[in-house]
Amino acid sequence: MQAKELIDSYLDAPDPRLSFEKALRFLDEATARDPKFVLAHAYAARAHDLLYFLDLDPTPAQVAQAEAAATTALRLQPDSAEAHLSMAGHYFRGRRDYERAQKEIALARPGLPNSTAFFVLAGYIERRRGQWQEAENDFAAAVKLDPRNPNAVNLLADTCILLRRYDEAVETYARAIAAGLDSPIIHFRKESISFSATGDPESLRAALAHAPPDLDVGGGETSLRILLALIARDYAAAERVLVASPRNDFQEVDFSFTIRGRGMKGRLHRREAITPGPGKILPRPAKSSHSA
Repeated sequence: MQAKELIDSYLDAPDPRLSFEKALRFLDEATARDPKFVLAHAYAARAHDLLYFLDLDPTPAQVAQAEAAATTALRLQPDSAEAHLSMAGHYFRGRRDYERAQKEIALARPGLPNSTAFFVLAGYIERRRGQWQEAENDFAAAVKLDPRNPNAVNLLADTCILLRRYDEAVETYARAIAAGLDSPIIHFRKESISFSATGDPESLRAALAHAPPDLDVGGGETSLRILLALIARDYAAAERVLVASPRNDFQEVDFSFTIRGRGMKGRLHRREAITPGPGKILPRPAKSSHSA
């Protein structure tokens, strides 16, 4: 099913929002032909939840449509593991109800022993709840099932990075490349781990230099080019990068959040305005009335 592929591989899509919207068109056609197509309802719920969760369309309408699709899938087939998986995704991404999400994962687990999507979501929920070993085990299971799955590979590598096991993150990408996940963004993510490990902007600059000049998955590489300019306090260069991009929003590599174009421009101007000149000291900000 083409819609399933579009949704499951969103992390490497040049424009994830367009991929989800295209998948939803396919799924709407499928459910129009067969209103009892449980898997189509389940994947529709997943697409709507991801549009909301990734801040691509963070509106109540997306949450409502996701809930309606997941509920329909469970109504049609209450014992469907895929339906329980879609509801787990909805509780996790749409409602931020991690306890109920994990209960749905437990119901889905026996019926999806060979599902990469299941292990990816299970690991994501576990990681969000601080269950690091369980999350790593599930991400590793997903990679074992599908060594070329970009979502599984990235989440396993990201987990290693969050645990400051940078060499293992590099090895995760190296194994994926050897298995055939040989795309420019994967090579870039592998090379950019040095920046996560050391904070040295030159390592990130080198990784971007080795990447194709048009590489910009979800606008993530534009964000990094702007970051490098900001680190160098070259605000004119940062704005040139922003102006040169045709995009209106920019996402982090793992699409955990989105920065809108106006917000990005505002940040540049704010950073430029508050940067002291030679010999100048910034005044202390007024004390906030709210504690962090």
